[in-house]
Amino acid sequence: MNATNEQILFSEPRGAQIVELSKAPQRIIVAEPDDGFSGEVTARLQELLRLEPGWDGYRAKPINLQLAIYSQNIISAVCSKHTPRPSIVPGTNEDLQIEWHVNGVHVEVHVRGPNDAIAYYENEAENQSEELQMKADFRTLATWIADLPENGIANPRAAQEG
Repeated sequence: MNATNEQILFSEPRGAQIVELSKAPQRIIVAEPDDGFSGEVTARLQELLRLEPGWDGYRAKPINLQLAIYSQNIISAVCSKHTPRPSIVPGTNEDLQIEWHVNGVHVEVHVRGPNDAIAYYENEAENQSEELQMKADFRTLATWIADLPENGIANPRAAQEG
């Protein structure tokens, strides 16, 4: 028996089973990540997008939408609800830093443009450091973030305000 576009053949230990699929178009709904702080990240990036040229009192250039979207993608890819919240700091040349500083473990991502970032890792206790060029593969960064102490505070200022 041949499987058609409407049928898929699944193997079972005792034989085969044909499963009919609906011909109606189907949608897959993708929900926002449940990291516990994606709304805060979005709000911070929107705040940075509203900066005017010269926002630093000199000649700083604000970030652009493509850089904000890429930064949001990085954070969504590497964070979970157990990840300490990152600090997101604007640079002066249409760039930004995403930072975690937790109990002597430092992870910084310098986002220079869409698909253009450099990540830095330092663990003071183990005297270990590493640098990584990134485009779309965030696996190493995700490992660094997963190794952050869970009960630490990534953003000391936010802890003082909260």
